[in-house]
Amino acid sequence: MKTLHYRWNRSLNWILTTLLGFLGFSSCEDNGDDPGNIICMYGTPTASYTIKGKVTDQAGQALSDIQIIVSDMEFSYEPRPDFIPDTPYGSHPVNDTLYSGKEGEFETRQAAFPIDTVKYNLKINPDENNPYYQADSLKVTFLRKDLQGGEGWNRGNTTQEVKIILTPQKKKIMNNSISLRKRLGLELFRQKEQLIRQKHELHTLFWECTLRCNLACRHCGSDCKAISGQPDMPKEDFLKALDNITPQVDPHRVFIIFTGGEPLMRKDLEECGRACYRREYPWGLVTNGLLLSRQRLDRLLQAGLHSITVSLDGPEDAHNWLRRHPESFRRASQAIGMLSREKEIVWDVVSCINQQNINTLPAFKEYLIELGVGQWRIFTIFPAGRAAQVPELQLSSSQFKKVLDFIRQTRQEGRIHVNFACEGFLGPYEAEVRDQFYRCHAGISVGSIRINGAISGCPSIRANYDQGNIYQDDFMEVWNNRFEKFRNREWARQGECADCNLFRYCEGNGMHLHDESGKLMTCHYHRL
Repeated sequence: MKTLHYRWNRSLNWILTTLLGFLGFSSCEDNGDDPGNIICMYGTPTASYTIKGKVTDQAGQALSDIQIIVSDMEFSYEPRPDFIPDTPYGSHPVNDTLYSGKEGEFETRQAAFPIDTVKYNLKINPDENNPYYQADSLKVTFLRKDLQGGEGWNRGNTTQEVKIILTPQKKKIMNNSISLRKRLGLELFRQKEQLIRQKHELHTLFWECTLRCNLACRHCGSDCKAISGQPDMPKEDFLKALDNITPQVDPHRVFIIFTGGEPLMRKDLEECGRACYRREYPWGLVTNGLLLSRQRLDRLLQAGLHSITVSLDGPEDAHNWLRRHPESFRRASQAIGMLSREKEIVWDVVSCINQQNINTLPAFKEYLIELGVGQWRIFTIFPAGRAAQVPELQLSSSQFKKVLDFIRQTRQEGRIHVNFACEGFLGPYEAEVRDQFYRCHAGISVGSIRINGAISGCPSIRANYDQGNIYQDDFMEVWNNRFEKFRNREWARQGECADCNLFRYCEGNGMHLHDESGKLMTCHYHRL
């Protein structure tokens, strides 16, 4: 009886000490292999347990933005002849949430009482940003003997490296909610697009005329600055390329768009526009509005300006946060107010939706209507350039769906004409949130001349998909004989696109959503 009573006291002592340790109140350290031998000191004996690893698909491609939750920790003392704990195993909640990085990497460091066996339970939840993959779980076990270093109350540290391989969730992809009527429409639209692709007639030509900008937007894909390391392209170089294009196109059917950077930073922009106008090309520009004074607008109109797009991203605080300029909202609003009084120009407003402005959409809509905006385009922000470093710019799957629901409702109201941008395929939302089914015409009817002379598709494509250069190549020769990656998208049938039965309509989403290796950074349809 005496021996039993002794063991009970020692067991109870260990249990209470351990529980207090988890709560951070213990001031005792175990000493040696005997849990009954306790030395009291200031502080709680702890050990550091690090879990690091990588998330990939079955083909070994890294998966970013995968949610990983360290849900709880299990612990135990190994039973000994002289010490048998009443509860060999216990658990402690952790609730640490992290996300895999650009290369699929993740790391978490936990501190716990130095017990013989520690097991951390990881829950892998792709559904937050990539529902194409099945949820998974993992237990990572640490043994006391693996601890290294340590001094005093710090009993050392140990690291476990793990690899998480996610399995495609094929059932979810196949179980889409696209109606038969919409599928028929998609099929007809696809056939029409095949004909357009075969002809690949140039209809829109972007000219990245400068990388200088008077803003430093958080989401800038080209990292534009007030003083750019890349000088503006001389207008003579662009016009020479344009003159080589002219004999092979109908200028009235090719729209030239000046983009940047901020095009209005060029003092000769009116001269550039007038030169295009003399060649009978309609032209327009994309601007943040800061430099669009009444005098500047008049000069642009005299130079033949046909259309203009102004960026305005939400209420003042949200817009100025994104654009990082205290006067940006006010001056962009002034520019829009001027345009609302012009009858001979086509114009619209574009907004980039993020976590800072998503909840303001209804009020912002009313503000735009009051300003006289008739055409409104909504974009989300893809993780490239500066945007890849700012988590607040990315929407969760539920937030993304909320944006689409807002657009659909606004279109039904009919008070302002709003379109979701041509970012990617939207499944059941197709033809409900924009005027047509999804299409990416980069390299098909849309081309661009970049600041360095590079010939490519849409200028939003910042990865290495250049097809030539005007300083070495003839633009139309490149346009007619290259652009294979843009016009034949079978190469995109990989990763999460490999087994998707809607690939025929989507073809891997917009080219701008693929990184330099060809990996799809985000799929809009899989987020719905």
